[in-house]
Amino acid sequence: MPQNDKFGVKRLMARQEQKDAIEKRNSIFRACFSTAAGKQVLDYLEKKYLNKPVCMIDNVYYGYVREGQNDVVREIMNFAKSK
Repeated sequence: MPQNDKFGVKRLMARQEQKDAIEKRNSIFRACFSTAAGKQVLDYLEKKYLNKPVCMIDNVYYGYVREGQNDVVREIMNFAKSK
């Protein structure tokens, strides 16, 4: 059942099956990236994508591509986080 916050906006509540699916996905990512090899992969992805400039002065579209890459890496890292 939606709940109202202090601004009157209704919040959507996830169904239990959605919560279970999210937890299952996250547990798979945690299992994969909690290993030594998985941690090395995350470290590589962070260095390869997150530690590079996002935009170049002469090519604004490059920023869109780079931010998309960064978003994928951030999602993987977020899914892999321990509780």
